[in-house]
Amino acid sequence: MRESELFSNGAVYHVYNRGADRRNIFLTESDRTRFCKGMIAFNERGRCEPNSISHVRHPSVSANPCVDIMAYCLMPNHFHLMLKQRETNGISEFMHRLGGGYAKYFNRTNERKGVLFAGAYKIKRVTTDAQFQHLPRYIHLNPLELAGMNYKLGPIAWQDAERFLNDYRWSSYRHYAGLECQLFIRNEEIIEETSEGSHREFLRGWVERDWKTLDSFDKKIFG
Repeated sequence: MRESELFSNGAVYHVYNRGADRRNIFLTESDRTRFCKGMIAFNERGRCEPNSISHVRHPSVSANPCVDIMAYCLMPNHFHLMLKQRETNGISEFMHRLGGGYAKYFNRTNERKGVLFAGAYKIKRVTTDAQFQHLPRYIHLNPLELAGMNYKLGPIAWQDAERFLNDYRWSSYRHYAGLECQLFIRNEEIIEETSEGSHREFLRGWVERDWKTLDSFDKKIFG
């Protein structure tokens, strides 16, 4: 079975990858900016080649994207994406350009050779309402690890967590929270008709509970 046949139009997927040998794949703010530019510039069939956005200051958001980017988070050595495929081969094409283009940029910038990622990107289909509801929460709380707020150690004060997430620029949380308009994010299905503050309250409800329970819950619904 070809890779493209694994993905269905209209289906939602959790796509992620990390650096080979768990090495950091984002070393500077410029690296993270370049990856985010790639998420915008490469999200259209035949739009541009993977290494053609180096001098594009502000890529325009496509009116006909291959995928809907519903949520994302960049961590030092890995990334998470929540994607909905809009057209046949959309995810395959988008991820080939995004990952390949970034790896070429990273190697050129750091004067290195060899693989950057730990193999092909990993992908899991979102098949239940619980997964659809909680995947953005899982993605958006990821950066708390960088602040030493480890969910495996116990509950976290929401005031501290929110302060850190509000300042963390490299995820779609700020868009969900109404702090920044990221035009390439399509989260209407997730937010539906609720207010911008509702996602914050949803995260708060999970951050302030026993996170050991949350860890078990995530393993149960995400596998």
